[in-house]
Amino acid sequence: MHLADAPACLAFAEAWERWRGDKLVPTRDDIRPERLGAAMRATTVLHVEAPDRITIRLASVNYELLLGHSAKGINFVELAAPQHRQMRIERHQNMIRTPCGGLARSRVVPPNGLTVMARNLILPVASGPDGPIDFVYNVAHVERPRPLADNGERDIAPLAAEFDYLDIGAGLPR
Repeated sequence: MHLADAPACLAFAEAWERWRGDKLVPTRDDIRPERLGAAMRATTVLHVEAPDRITIRLASVNYELLLGHSAKGINFVELAAPQHRQMRIERHQNMIRTPCGGLARSRVVPPNGLTVMARNLILPVASGPDGPIDFVYNVAHVERPRPLADNGERDIAPLAAEFDYLDIGAGLPR
């Protein structure tokens, strides 16, 4: 999956690399949101509190526009269809345990019925120097919405149909 034409994802990748310096992952104290510039509006911060509790701490402006309301405090696991929740849990657990990043592509169908394709770059962040890796920052490049034949299908937080782990120096999940 290429991010060459996803400027918010590229800006985030460059900032994340600066934040982490010579460490495997940056800490929350290393994060400087001002370095994201316009990519900040595409950034969602997820706190992995437990395998089945991934709390949205900050939702991107783009995501909240698609959702139609604030997402802060919502459990991201519960936004997935029931049959996809276990895979969502597994992907996030793998990203914080290995640690590694993720590249995802999904088809989002918000309440307005338009289809939106989203490409996401997801990277881990630690709570502190000796703290656990329990945050993931997710930056989305959202393509222009397209009309969809209205079949009543709506999915604002689908499980990504295309997903690849990204090695950040600790290998990939087995």
